[in-house]
Amino acid sequence: MEEELDLFRQTIDGVYFWEHVRFYIFLELQRCLGLADIEPFQQLNPWLRWGKQLFASLAGLALHNPYLTTPKTVLFFGCPRRTPDKSGVWWDTTVDPFLDSLAIPSYYIERYCGGRHCTPARTKSVKYHDVFSLVACGYRLATWFRGFSGGARALLLHIQSQLQTRFHVTINVPGVTLPILKTRRSLLGMYKKLLERVRPQVVFVASVNYYERIAIEVCKNLGIPVVELQHGVIGPFDLCYVYPRQAPLRCFPDYLFVYGPYWKHCLDFPLPAERIIPIGNPYLEARLKEHRHVHKTDQVVVISQPPVGAALSRFAVQLKARPDFTWPIVYRMHPYEKDWRTHYPWLRDSGITVSESRDGDIHSLLAGSRMQIGVYSAAIMEGLAFGLSTYLVNLPGVEYMQPVIDRKWATLVDGPDEVVADQGTGKPRADETFCSSNSLERFHVALAKLLNKEGAAPAERRAG
Repeated sequence: MEEELDLFRQTIDGVYFWEHVRFYIFLELQRCLGLADIEPFQQLNPWLRWGKQLFASLAGLALHNPYLTTPKTVLFFGCPRRTPDKSGVWWDTTVDPFLDSLAIPSYYIERYCGGRHCTPARTKSVKYHDVFSLVACGYRLATWFRGFSGGARALLLHIQSQLQTRFHVTINVPGVTLPILKTRRSLLGMYKKLLERVRPQVVFVASVNYYERIAIEVCKNLGIPVVELQHGVIGPFDLCYVYPRQAPLRCFPDYLFVYGPYWKHCLDFPLPAERIIPIGNPYLEARLKEHRHVHKTDQVVVISQPPVGAALSRFAVQLKARPDFTWPIVYRMHPYEKDWRTHYPWLRDSGITVSESRDGDIHSLLAGSRMQIGVYSAAIMEGLAFGLSTYLVNLPGVEYMQPVIDRKWATLVDGPDEVVADQGTGKPRADETFCSSNSLERFHVALAKLLNKEGAAPAERRAG
């Protein structure tokens, strides 16, 4: 559809809008088709959430103002901080290990997680992204009455009609597009001022959402190379990375640092192969070393994800109810899954142990267990590195894991019967495949090459 409608070359008010909005329209499509239990992009009553974020943002703005800085060599846009260690210190596990190892001046900016910043933080000097969120929110509220011109609205309604014809559901394409383009309009100048103040030679992003896409667009205009640090599962149907060939991308990073060789070839990236560099995952590498002598027991870890949590938790309950399956089951909640007693009431009194992120890191569970069950998650890949037998439930999103299934590192199952029948079958350890060793050393070698490149010109689109 993107190719037939030539969407990457269509503009609204001079803006090539489709690259900014396509992923969120895709999420709405998944939700409307019933393929994922996710929150709609457009909130019916967002005022309470905005009010909480406003209070939290103003409280931390004085101490963590992103503009109170001096020039730095590298700039990191981090992930929301959501992983505590044994001492209760919160990590950005994607970025913090690299920050700890740097001897050059660096700058780190953090988005909030669930309306707050988790403290105490591993990173010593944290800048908060809140001011950008506040300005964008204020601009959207102040211009609530301003919609699209007749031509732009006609284009968006045509896309909406095409989606309805092809998928038989109605997506509010103008409603998804408008707040994203207003956010872009309000923040382009602010990101430009921030980058001109920091003057980084390289910018790293750890999670590319619509805020980061705007920042990447500004970096491209300023000639600053952008590197994305892998922060989760990448798969062959991931619309953050899969694009039509020859699509003119304006908000895609220039380099991609991945965990290991597997990830470099798991899909056809819109980058030249030499720009996709296996670095490793220093956080996982450290956890593997820390738990290498932990004794494994006959225990199952079920790794949840919010979009499929309801169906996966029911699967776990069905497995636990089987009289011929006696292994203890631990159901590990995703950090974004809150109030499971309300959302997954069937887990209560099921005999399943429910584990949340506040109960300790997931790696202790993985290290001490023999089996894991899930659908798609970075934690599943970590479980493979810990040598667990792996079963993937045939639910929406499992297609991201197809290369793992094809290599027989995991078994695709439709029901608990197949897990019971195959109980105890081991799978090979694949930590070097998924996670290269000596990750910090690899990172510094790659960073040195980037810093030594004069101008470090952004990547051209892959030919082919």
